[in-house]
Amino acid sequence: MHNLVELDLCVTNLSGVDENYELPKSLFKCKTLVVLKLRSHIIINTPDDSWCLPRLKVLFIETDPVNNLMEKLLDGCPALEVLAVTGHVRVEDLDFNISALELKKLTIHLVTRYRLDEYVGLLNLNVSVRAPKLEYFHLQQSVLSSFVLENSKSLVKATIDLTHHGAAKHPTFASRATALLAQICHVKSLSLSSHNLDEICDLPIFGNLNQLKLHLHRCCSWWLELLKRSPNLESLVIEHVGHNCRGPVYFVKHVKPLWHPPELVPNCLLSHVKTICIIGFGGKDDEFKIAKYLLKNGEVLNSMKIYTDGDLCAKKLEKLSMFERGSKTCKVDIWQRFRNKKN
Repeated sequence: MHNLVELDLCVTNLSGVDENYELPKSLFKCKTLVVLKLRSHIIINTPDDSWCLPRLKVLFIETDPVNNLMEKLLDGCPALEVLAVTGHVRVEDLDFNISALELKKLTIHLVTRYRLDEYVGLLNLNVSVRAPKLEYFHLQQSVLSSFVLENSKSLVKATIDLTHHGAAKHPTFASRATALLAQICHVKSLSLSSHNLDEICDLPIFGNLNQLKLHLHRCCSWWLELLKRSPNLESLVIEHVGHNCRGPVYFVKHVKPLWHPPELVPNCLLSHVKTICIIGFGGKDDEFKIAKYLLKNGEVLNSMKIYTDGDLCAKKLEKLSMFERGSKTCKVDIWQRFRNKKN
């Protein structure tokens, strides 16, 4: 009645007793609503009769997804451009379908519960996205679902975060990861975090990729294979995110060293990569070897920025600056966190 434009609703129950709250039916007939954010234990029951949010462009929902939830909700949002969905998958079988013809930005963060002996729901979690105008896609899953991204040619930027080490050991992970990467291989900018890819996945060619950010775990050894398949890469960011892999203990008893130099140098390093940034540099041996390799083989490199994680001694900093450089014009800047000091 008051021409509402934006509603941000977060309901927190401090009593310790689980309680769900149902949205009023009138909300789904608000003709002026543009931004809607719903968080906490909220039941999203759309009216049985006709309803529509004709001006809604931004929708953030935090809920435990159930079958047909998104179909019912998005049917009444014809102008939606930004969608973010966060939730825990608590059912054994789930078809999570998103169809939005005007959607430009999509974020999905689904957490699948697991036991130490198996990942529950892994085989029966199916996600389908139909968004022909989609430009940005962010997917974060503890367990990778079976994923279909229709008409993804408009996609420019993607962020893929596969968080759990153990899930990558499941027999279905290889085929699902291969299919997902093949559907986003034409992006220009990619941020990727995963524990295993090269040994079990058939990585596609990323012919349009010019910006790449990699989050490297201790067990990672696949990332140089991705560089080989990114012939036009110009900007590379590597972030060392620590040496403790998450997931069931029995999956990570034998963690491989991070660094496996390839026999052939990726062509993009020799001819295209102009800037490299290394974040979270802690001074470990394999981190030094990675920096040394990139400097030596970056023949057209203009700059390398290294952000140290902690307080490295002067000798280690000097060691970084003395590495051989494949490009005579390459400038190396070293920044120490906590000191805000440039070397």
